[in-house]
Amino acid sequence: MLSLLRQLREGRAIEPLVIPPEISPLGHPQTGFAQYLAEQRGLRPATVKQYLSHIRRFLTERFGNGALSLGKVNIQDISRLPTVSDEGG
Repeated sequence: MLSLLRQLREGRAIEPLVIPPEISPLGHPQTGFAQYLAEQRGLRPATVKQYLSHIRRFLTERFGNGALSLGKVNIQDISRLPTVSDEGG
């Protein structure tokens, strides 16, 4: 799948995935996650943007403006995440 998406982007059959740089502790993990969603899962840019919005909100609520430490995320944090059906999607 990865090579097909890359070929389509290089051949300009589909738009390249453009992820604006983040100036926050969330920037690097978000960029990696966005690339995974687009390249490995084949999601469209609008869907990637929606996923990132949910993840950004979750991590901001969990860590605030402090250092991001994914190792501190626990099952209770995950269980509080809204699902798509909770949000009418």
